[in-house]
Amino acid sequence: ELLALRRHELSRETDGERRLSLRLAIAALLGEAGQPDAQIAALQESLAERRGHRETVDALAAVLTLQGRHAELEAALAREAEAVEEAGDDRAAARLWAEAARVAESPVGDVPRAIQALSRAAALAEDPAVLDALARLEAGRGERMRVVDWLERRLAIARPDERVDVTLRLGPALIATGQRARAREVLQAAFDEAPGRTDVLTLLARLLR
Repeated sequence: ELLALRRHELSRETDGERRLSLRLAIAALLGEAGQPDAQIAALQESLAERRGHRETVDALAAVLTLQGRHAELEAALAREAEAVEEAGDDRAAARLWAEAARVAESPVGDVPRAIQALSRAAALAEDPAVLDALARLEAGRGERMRVVDWLERRLAIARPDERVDVTLRLGPALIATGQRARAREVLQAAFDEAPGRTDVLTLLARLLR
């Protein structure tokens, strides 16, 4: 039997990369045999040997998603993110934290946990998508000052073709927190960059009235 053969090979294998490949093969065979719990266990054993291994994480995510075990998936992603961060791989850890956040927001529906995971990601890397998500989620909770903080960071790393659109989100957030001078500053800069944008002009004129 192929599954038994792969398990025998694994028991004798010492090379780390080969062990990862064998466990992925074993997990795939277990999936084909309709044994999702054993499949998940095999993938978790693999991650215990190589934390954050991308192919194994993706395989585990696929199985847990198919099984509808979303909270378990979110916890697994967060666990891997923590381990990878401790190992010093900030880029990989940030990606895992962002993935955990997406699952936490939907389908799990735990916004505070999503924000926590995104904040961990933002502490490790300047990712526009992460900063956008943090601003959106904090706005949904009415945390206006936090929205400003995230959008200020977002503006700082915006590409030239993004700056005006980011400013159009930051400007109203600044106004809402009483920071009218800063709002005028960023809106004026946006108008100087794109004098043809009537939406910037309208917001700036409203601020100056």
